[in-house]
Amino acid sequence: MKGCEIMFYTYPAIIHQSEDGGYWAEFIDFNAFTQGSTLNEIISNAEEAMVCHIEDELKNGAVLPMPSDIRHTH
Repeated sequence: MKGCEIMFYTYPAIIHQSEDGGYWAEFIDFNAFTQGSTLNEIISNAEEAMVCHIEDELKNGAVLPMPSDIRHTH
């Protein structure tokens, strides 16, 4: 694939514990959220949500932002 550049980014998710005992995650670089009942479930759901969101963004011609430095967001 001549002329094609592959970039690898790691986008941070911030995981919060809900008052009801579940969890929710926010992606600070995108307007995307997900939830789960356990930590394992929220991690799995977060990965799936981010992959789907990025795929949709790319299909629509969006340019992905550089990942935020999570140390400077909260």
